[in-house]
Amino acid sequence: MQTTYDAVSHHAIEAAFPHALTMAEAGNTIQLKRTGYLFCVELMPAGHELQLMLVNTLRKDLENPEISRICLALDTLVACGTEDVIPAIQPRLLDLLSHNSPIVRRRALVAVRALSRHDSELLVKIATKLIKRMKDPHMNVARAAVLVSTDLVKNASNDQVQVTLEDLLQTTWTKRHDKLFDPLLLLILRALSAHQLADDAVNVAIKLIRATSEVQSYASMYGAFTSLREYDFQNWPVSLRSARFSPVQYIRPLLTSRDVNDQYAFLACLECVDPALWAGTWSEIKPVLEAWEVEHVMGFLDSPDDSIRRKTLRILIRVDSGIVDSCYDQLLTRWPSVSGFDAQAEFLNRALEVLDIRAGSSGELFASYLKELFRVVQASPALESQVFEAAVLRVMIRCKEMPRAFNLEFATALLTSVTELDTPLASTLLVIATAYASEYCGKIAVPPKDILRGLAVRLPFNRPTVQDACLLAMIRVAADCDDIPADATEIVSNMMQGAGKRLQKRCRQFLALSSNKGALIDIVRGAASASLPDFSQALQRFESSPLPSLLSSPSQSQRSLPQSSHRTDTSGTKLRYAAYEAPQTASSFRRHFSGSERSGPSSPSLSATDHLGSPKRLMESLSRTITPGEHSFAAGTEEIEMSARAQRSTSEQIPDDSQVLEDITSRVDLIAFDSPLTAHVISAEAEGPDPDFESTWNALDDSSGARGWCEMPLEDVVQQLQTSLDGYHLRVIPVDCIPFQGMWQPVAAYDNLLTGQWWWAGELKIMVSGTSAPAALPSDSVAVLRLRANAEDGCLWRLKCAGVDLRTRVKRVLTGDA
Repeated sequence: MQTTYDAVSHHAIEAAFPHALTMAEAGNTIQLKRTGYLFCVELMPAGHELQLMLVNTLRKDLENPEISRICLALDTLVACGTEDVIPAIQPRLLDLLSHNSPIVRRRALVAVRALSRHDSELLVKIATKLIKRMKDPHMNVARAAVLVSTDLVKNASNDQVQVTLEDLLQTTWTKRHDKLFDPLLLLILRALSAHQLADDAVNVAIKLIRATSEVQSYASMYGAFTSLREYDFQNWPVSLRSARFSPVQYIRPLLTSRDVNDQYAFLACLECVDPALWAGTWSEIKPVLEAWEVEHVMGFLDSPDDSIRRKTLRILIRVDSGIVDSCYDQLLTRWPSVSGFDAQAEFLNRALEVLDIRAGSSGELFASYLKELFRVVQASPALESQVFEAAVLRVMIRCKEMPRAFNLEFATALLTSVTELDTPLASTLLVIATAYASEYCGKIAVPPKDILRGLAVRLPFNRPTVQDACLLAMIRVAADCDDIPADATEIVSNMMQGAGKRLQKRCRQFLALSSNKGALIDIVRGAASASLPDFSQALQRFESSPLPSLLSSPSQSQRSLPQSSHRTDTSGTKLRYAAYEAPQTASSFRRHFSGSERSGPSSPSLSATDHLGSPKRLMESLSRTITPGEHSFAAGTEEIEMSARAQRSTSEQIPDDSQVLEDITSRVDLIAFDSPLTAHVISAEAEGPDPDFESTWNALDDSSGARGWCEMPLEDVVQQLQTSLDGYHLRVIPVDCIPFQGMWQPVAAYDNLLTGQWWWAGELKIMVSGTSAPAALPSDSVAVLRLRANAEDGCLWRLKCAGVDLRTRVKRVLTGDA
């Protein structure tokens, strides 16, 4: 489904989300609700603005007495649970662990395990109930409970849970004649293996290995071996330090099998145990495998199956790292005799396999090995500019599977080589460097300006395909440069003279966008991710956009508007939302909302006299929810239509642009929405410069944060904060302003969205500080708060504050304890 989402237009999918959410909320049958949930689970991106509406729907379904609706909500939590949903559904979810239905109990356990990835404290809170569920008479519930206990024991040691698991292991082994208990036995061993196994548990694991090897149940046998992965056999009792007690003896027949599956099963099991049990590296235990059998294991390095080769390398490096080093040296000595591009690509593949194992989890070491390898491989002039695409793909996939720390080390080491202008860099490595320059520029210690110069200097010496990748990366890196190096601009200008059509276009893009930083930053922000292909797509959308001015930054757009477009009412209250752009005529909507429908209950008429004549009526009217019918009616007024028609006309005389824009925006301002907050709060916000909320939020550590659910609406939260926090100043950033701004979303029935009500699904931002400017205050005297309301009442809140006292005072207001 994710592939489908990438292939379909983003805007088309966005338009369907409100319908799917309303179907999940108001569906009359389980089938309709399941359809709405499934659409959101499969296609809605994580952190989407509409996730809040999904939270409210899930909470209602969990509290419903129907088991089918509860199970549907729990399944959705398992699939797409987020940290924002936890405060809203946590009490009900913990109650469902004791539900009468075993189906609900099992799903509730799985949902807790899924949500614990965002909040590990959930596992600690259910420890008592988890022990009861591990002894549940229904086997599926007991299995789910043991699976959850694996995470609990791994993250937070719990002696009571550990003792329960050990008792359950002995009981289950006694009843092993019942096949239903076999999967539970493996789950218990896996849970216990999170810490050091007890000797009794090790004995059970070895007995299980023997039993499963006799019936050739390789999956269960491997599961038993995995429980021994972290066991230190040097602590094994002396009475058991014999080859006949070693678990490796039960898999020896698989070593000489010609079946690739048997060979892989042997290596997978062998990788799980300490080499001391079979390689003779510890004098206390006699080696299980004989010399010829060890040689047979070494022979797997030449297997045509790459997964078997990698398994063998991982096993041998645990025995002796010198074995792997000697294998790598032998590969390099064989390189000059390799001829043909396919044979060379296969050789590189095998060399990269060895480098994967040698580097381990060090990204810096992996980059160093890569540079050494390609210095040897591309020493030949014929291969100097050759790009091995399979090697590029393998390196990128390998790094993608590693944690972020690995990639940061790798990017730093590789891009540092790019900045060293005297250091030759193979074309294959240069292509990899372009990808990392796009994704990690500005996130590592290497200056973007030096990266840009290093890529530019290497442009003339590479093939056109490599040049295209370098130019694209240079455009992306230019967005993070304070100024563009003159030598880089000169190199690109000179190359454009004799380049092909595609490269000429890329050179023009670099020269134009490097001098237009605002447009370039907008392209970077419009990319789906920081990867080079996504940036290329965003650049292509910018080039093909009929109105590139729409991609300008909000600040630039606001500066381009006439002064008359920023209007305030007579009460001095600051508008919550800026005036809309001049609307285009939409005859299809005017037909729906013409005549008597304009005065109907769902589309009340908006009167300019009423709004401007009475500030009280203005506040009452603007604070209510605006329906889509009112939007369409306002956009279809005769005056706006005449103004828009006058702007489109080319045969008649056009009045002054500023006069037309002022005339239009003065009418559009009549439907601008005022803030629901009181006037004195908004006035406080308007004082002084706007705070940099996003940088303050990112600067504070996550450990200083808190989150929860507040039963008060946004207006009451702001008023309570202002009342309770004496001596502090509140700055409020509306929900439609950056950062973390939102969008209008419907909350009506899915079959008639146009007649329903809409609400703003965004986040209200509040900065609490002392009387001085926030930039001059220490971090422990500033609190930043994000509030996201639902369509009914209450809101989710997230708080960051380094000061304990201020954080406690704000939390008391949000929890109603003030």
